[in-house]
Amino acid sequence: MLSEAYGLGLFTERDHLSLSNTLRLHGNFLTDSVTGARHHLHPLATASIKRLSQGVIFHKWLLFMLDEQLSTDEITEIISFVNRIGGFVINSRKFAHLGVLKTRPRYWLRAAFPSVLYRHPATIGSLFRSSLKFMTPVAALICVWNFFLYFTNLINFTTGIWSAISLYLLMSISLFAHELAHITVANHVGQPAVIVGGGLRFGVLHGPLTQRQETILSASGPLSGVTVSIIVGAIIYLISHQQIVILVAGVVSVLNLLSLLPLSSDGRSLRGWLLNPMLRAWSRKSRSGGHV
Repeated sequence: MLSEAYGLGLFTERDHLSLSNTLRLHGNFLTDSVTGARHHLHPLATASIKRLSQGVIFHKWLLFMLDEQLSTDEITEIISFVNRIGGFVINSRKFAHLGVLKTRPRYWLRAAFPSVLYRHPATIGSLFRSSLKFMTPVAALICVWNFFLYFTNLINFTTGIWSAISLYLLMSISLFAHELAHITVANHVGQPAVIVGGGLRFGVLHGPLTQRQETILSASGPLSGVTVSIIVGAIIYLISHQQIVILVAGVVSVLNLLSLLPLSSDGRSLRGWLLNPMLRAWSRKSRSGGHV
């Protein structure tokens, strides 16, 4: 089936799709009215996204792109790009009276969990709801893990309860603080942000920033998450007097700091900030005949 070959597990053939109303197509440029970002598109991609903006059944959209002589990799890249910026809108009710939208995407166990990303306004309420929604499957995993530890006699019942409570609270609050810091910095420099999330993916999109602004924004999230984890963890420890809370707070803090790794979302910006001076120095020495 075409949807299985090109749909990345996101849609079924009968899903009716359209482009988010916060995205505008002007020639070969796709403009984001929320973040101010402008994406320069290839002419073939422009035609495909223009067709999407008019509203189309997924199967017919795939046929349109195949008629435009797009390759499998190009079609997959277009679908991934639109989903990455939260550009898809699934109009599941548009043809409900015709009975053609009875099937929904199927999610099988695999290394990557495909999910359609949705846009949400960058408000406190929207961030709070998005954080809770993101943490729902995480809460289930926390419960399963603590039941496993309890039934294997690795922890007692009281320790298990406090472990689950502290882990869920610290992850939820640090996630909220992490993304709120990103939104606050983006708004402060005049680049409004938008929340994009779906499944096990969650983050913030914003307009173009300078290298310095991008570095500050990237560092603000993990540092805020670590700070909140330590403070809330200390409060929970004073209430429970359970040593495991200290361990949980440390684990959550490390998880926040992992986003600073070079290949992660926040780490990529910091990598550019660290490497740019080195590259400029190498370029100057190369022009002058020196060696690095």
